[in-house]
Amino acid sequence: MRLTLASTSPSRLGLLRMAGIEGYHIFYVDAMRVAKAVAAMPAVERARVVCQLPNRVWLQVTERTPAVIWQSEGVQFWADREGALFERRGDLAEPTVIVEQGAGPRRAGQTVDARVVETVLGLRGWLPDMRIFGYSAKEGISFQLPDGAVVFVSVECKQDEVRPALERLQGELAAQGRQVNVIDLRYGGRAYLR
Repeated sequence: MRLTLASTSPSRLGLLRMAGIEGYHIFYVDAMRVAKAVAAMPAVERARVVCQLPNRVWLQVTERTPAVIWQSEGVQFWADREGALFERRGDLAEPTVIVEQGAGPRRAGQTVDARVVETVLGLRGWLPDMRIFGYSAKEGISFQLPDGAVVFVSVECKQDEVRPALERLQGELAAQGRQVNVIDLRYGGRAYLR
């Protein structure tokens, strides 16, 4: 039997092991079962299997695309836009790191709230120098400004409201010569300063 791979990234050996078909006769290969087994790998988004006589099995794998690095209890994973966690296999060109606090250890194959990933990526779009964001279910998303102030926003925040509110507050604080430690924007139109 010959196994042909359409993707090279989950390792060939890992795919063969997950497929569980090496050494089987083509008549005994259950394409649906094999696709399901391979798709169970955390880094695989979907898998398709086609058996062809006399002795070929075509395995097409679509890998998850890492959007951010998700750190939990000191362990880093890649997370895609849907919040699926999978093994980190290298570095991203311009990494965005979400450091989760208070959730306990995570493992590859679990999912996290996709809204957190999307919100952080939106924030990163207008804060290009910001690479590290905090997250906790209790406090929402946080990041530290160059002046040291920590900003809190909710997971459901509207980017088009947060940015002008933050810029307005920074302008007002600078005009007053005032420095704060915390800018809390989690409550809609109200900002709380400490």
